[in-house]
Amino acid sequence: MKANRLITGLLTLLGFSACEPEGLVMYGPPPVPLMYGPANVGFVVKGTVTDADEKPVENIRVVLKLQDDDPVEGRYDRRVCRDTVYTDNKGEFKTGPRPYIPLPWTLIAADIDGAENGGEFETKEKPFTVERDNYDNDEQAYVNEINLTLTEKDESE
Repeated sequence: MKANRLITGLLTLLGFSACEPEGLVMYGPPPVPLMYGPANVGFVVKGTVTDADEKPVENIRVVLKLQDDDPVEGRYDRRVCRDTVYTDNKGEFKTGPRPYIPLPWTLIAADIDGAENGGEFETKEKPFTVERDNYDNDEQAYVNEINLTLTEKDESE
């Protein structure tokens, strides 16, 4: 009997319960479920890729990665620390949510289809750190907007 009370008390302290209070009448939608574990916040990078004339560039591969791929060997899983997306016909891109890691990141925009998208463009790298002042409730992440302007490759090369 004493062991049951001890176990019940311990589980209650950990946030577990076996029943709801008597007489509780719920109106409306069910309450938000409780979640256990550490709170996780991520970030999203979105933006537009344009040429020197500020025209959007379609089908540019945009890669998000940590600047030092693995600054401490085994510390971060590369699958979590990388994302590859492509610009749409408006030149816009948006990465999926990545975990917030307070280290320098790099955004790399590369032309993968040559002249088909209006010209051949140089690859551009843009280092950045995650800004934590623009939290979006819909995304449930910090949103960082980074716009990139590509320059055309020199034809003499």
